[in-house]
Amino acid sequence: MISNSPESFANAVEAWHAACKQACLENRNCLDRYGAVVTALITWLADNPDAARLYFGDCDETEHPWLSTYVRSAANDLTRSLVELNVAHNHPENKTKIEFVIGALRHLVREELRRGALDHTRLAHRLTQFAPLLPTNQNCSDHP
Repeated sequence: MISNSPESFANAVEAWHAACKQACLENRNCLDRYGAVVTALITWLADNPDAARLYFGDCDETEHPWLSTYVRSAANDLTRSLVELNVAHNHPENKTKIEFVIGALRHLVREELRRGALDHTRLAHRLTQFAPLLPTNQNCSDHP
């Protein structure tokens, strides 16, 4: 189990956020970026199951009073950075699509974590079903 230390949890979360940002930076195509973020998420879930359960909302606030504020802030920061990295084309409808997919991704991960043992293959497959909701298969770095 992850310790009650905000530092150890924050380090795990920072690793997840860094993996997401790196996945976006390494892929020019919008849909490839999403696939890379899903892969980074599945890897992080496998490597940090306890931190993932806390991050995605399965925590006792009396045991971890600092957690809810930290997670909310961290999740908002990640959403903002993913949207910024993916909406170089600056169309409001694309921003809305990406924010929706990020919210749906969080909900789906939370749902899967509540099932008990996490089936990473099943989760990855379910997450790929959101890809058609994203902006068309464009080269994100070519947009003004």
